[in-house]
Amino acid sequence: MEVLQSVLTIFRKNCHYRFHHFCEEERITHLCFADHLFLLAHADVDTINTIEGALNYFFDITGLMINEDKISVFYGGDDDDTKVQIQNNMGISECLFPIQYLGIPLTARQIQIVHCRPLIKKVKNVIMVWAVKKLSYAGIIELVDNIVMGFIGYWSQQIVLSKKVMILMKELETLIHNFIWGS
Repeated sequence: MEVLQSVLTIFRKNCHYRFHHFCEEERITHLCFADHLFLLAHADVDTINTIEGALNYFFDITGLMINEDKISVFYGGDDDDTKVQIQNNMGISECLFPIQYLGIPLTARQIQIVHCRPLIKKVKNVIMVWAVKKLSYAGIIELVDNIVMGFIGYWSQQIVLSKKVMILMKELETLIHNFIWGS
């Protein structure tokens, strides 16, 4: 990934490139997670052509190519003409938010309560499975501590939860309380 970073930096400095407005201050061009790559840029044809040139150059020097079956483009409020031009140039179709990535909702806007419902559903499902088993009090505490709190901790480490979303934490707290005390 260091080679890709170098290639993107060279192309960014020597060709037309506009940062995504949330990425400009930190000068972020891409994010890598496991075997996924997120390229972040302003959606204009010249910037997209620069990115395409950088990816082609990266392929020339490394032999690594982006899997075109797994490419998605997400826009944040861009006009339809720009989208059509980019899609015609790159041959990549548009995907729409929200999506799930590694179990976390990704949206173009702030996370809302509706996006966090899968967390509640997951906790309820886990608790329902455990509720039919005869577990000791210590076993219940251990499961809640390690599994349920793990779900909640994972989500809260990955995304910023607004005050409205924190209402869900009360619902989770009630679920956990009722499970532990047998209500």
